[in-house]
Amino acid sequence: MIRCLTYIVMASPLVAGDAISFKEDHVEGWASAVAYCERQRAGWTTVFDAYGVDGDMAEAVVFPELVRYGACQDYIETAVVYGSYVALGSSGFNFSIGRFQMKPSFAEALEKRWMQTDFAVTYETFFDTDDTSYARKARLSRLSDGFWQSVYLAIFIKLFQYDYHIEGLTEEQQVVLAATAYNAGCEWGGSGETDVLEEKSTEMLFHTDFLPSEATSYYSYSDIAVEYWKERKKL
Repeated sequence: MIRCLTYIVMASPLVAGDAISFKEDHVEGWASAVAYCERQRAGWTTVFDAYGVDGDMAEAVVFPELVRYGACQDYIETAVVYGSYVALGSSGFNFSIGRFQMKPSFAEALEKRWMQTDFAVTYETFFDTDDTSYARKARLSRLSDGFWQSVYLAIFIKLFQYDYHIEGLTEEQQVVLAATAYNAGCEWGGSGETDVLEEKSTEMLFHTDFLPSEATSYYSYSDIAVEYWKERKKL
């Protein structure tokens, strides 16, 4: 089951905003992310349908990362991660990679939990989870590929709904919790209770600055995800 990692203790943000102000503060980035989703949706839908997950929820979970994504930053981080992670594993550099900003440790945890379930056989998706440089190199290759990032996202949604106690929750409540879990970074194990996620969903820790400063504005990741989800659903 999914257990969210503990957040790093940090000072309260000096500048906080809601999802509406985030959209207003990032007009170009929001529009660019929406356009990217529209271009990719056909391919994503094929993947999401194959794994039986809701495409609107999956898009909403990663949408804040799409707004924040910077190609230059990703190139630098991918180059640094590639060499250190293959050699050292998660004890080396563990930066996020790609449009969906997934860390190697996150993908590794997903793979291990996935291989503990019947999903691997049902969906004929198997991973080498041995702690070897070969397995780590293959994992990084997948993370650097847009198709495989969508597969990891589908797997994340599938495991989230399988492991968490979400019976009776509305679609919007599920988006809130899934987005919070995704943003926090998760490892698999534990009770699958939603209490911790519900509490963390209101925390304003998400920002788009490469290097945060006193002027950095912080937002709730899940609020942004829900705002996009409502936009998609026309709510």
